[in-house]
Amino acid sequence: MDIWKRIVFALLVLILGIIAIDYVNSEQLNYPIIRSDGEGYYAYLPAIFLYHDISLRTLVAGPLHGIAPQGASIWADTTRYFIKYPAGEAILMTPFFLMGSVVTYFDNNGKGLNGYSPHFQHAAAYSGLFYTAIGLFLLWTVLQNYFKKSTIVIVLTGEAGPDGSPFSPLSQTRVSEKVGGLGGLMRLKEAADRIEIELSLDMIPHTSISNRESSARTVAWTRTAGRL
Repeated sequence: MDIWKRIVFALLVLILGIIAIDYVNSEQLNYPIIRSDGEGYYAYLPAIFLYHDISLRTLVAGPLHGIAPQGASIWADTTRYFIKYPAGEAILMTPFFLMGSVVTYFDNNGKGLNGYSPHFQHAAAYSGLFYTAIGLFLLWTVLQNYFKKSTIVIVLTGEAGPDGSPFSPLSQTRVSEKVGGLGGLMRLKEAADRIEIELSLDMIPHTSISNRESSARTVAWTRTAGRL
């Protein structure tokens, strides 16, 4: 039955995803998992379940060392923080957050129960993987009404694979050879200059990842003038 093909595909995505997540994290190639916009979406969970303070003041003063999560800022004339991201993603992540809490409690005798220790980082990654697999399963269900199975497999494999970033999916700092490495990227920029097209490349997250001497939460400022 077709449903078993979809189940097998989703399970394969889960298995390969778990292997990839464990490898990338064990080598610290792309860490921490909870960062950038994801930090803001996630902040609801430790604030509510661990610190019982939706104002985020306890969270910011504690594990975040005085720096508000991405997307959170002081609301009006209060001392409370407001997260601009909706809570839907946090709601979906809740079962995984609670599992991370349980594992952290029993594995470390309660130490690291701050919402950002390794077990919480892994739980966040596994939640994304879980919902990706479910999404691909449901997408197959829709696509099978319009396309052949071989076409669906190719499309969904592409969806489950690396994104379109020019950076390596493992290091996130080295320019991928799929675009010709750094030399290829610079040649692309030169070609764009000749026809007066500007390239926009978000460098700050990748620079932050590659800077192992500084904290992942170090604030960075940049000024650009239409140049790569």
